[in-house]
Amino acid sequence: MRSSPPDVDLVVKHYHRDESTGALTERKRLFLRVGDEVTHLHYEAWGLGVVMEVMTSSVPGGTCLARVRFQDGQLRCFNNDLDNETCCYYFGVRRYWNASHGVDAMRSRFFLRG
Repeated sequence: MRSSPPDVDLVVKHYHRDESTGALTERKRLFLRVGDEVTHLHYEAWGLGVVMEVMTSSVPGGTCLARVRFQDGQLRCFNNDLDNETCCYYFGVRRYWNASHGVDAMRSRFFLRG
């Protein structure tokens, strides 16, 4: 018996068959989830950011994006697939682990405008 080449095994492991439709769907390793607080290592002037939306394509090989609203008022879109070399993690986006520091300031700034 011959085994499949290693490249084929790497590709196949990310796909699984949907039980209800029988279609192949791709599993992605997501870095960010809605509500996560983030910072950027190279752009401190942006301030803290909150992940507002995560979009994952249902098409195999499609993109996976995260929209982040930063304190400077800008909404920025990043690739959110850790298996992709253009993932936002590799460009300096990091989760903000001291969640008690900026939560109230962020909520009042973005959600409780009078």
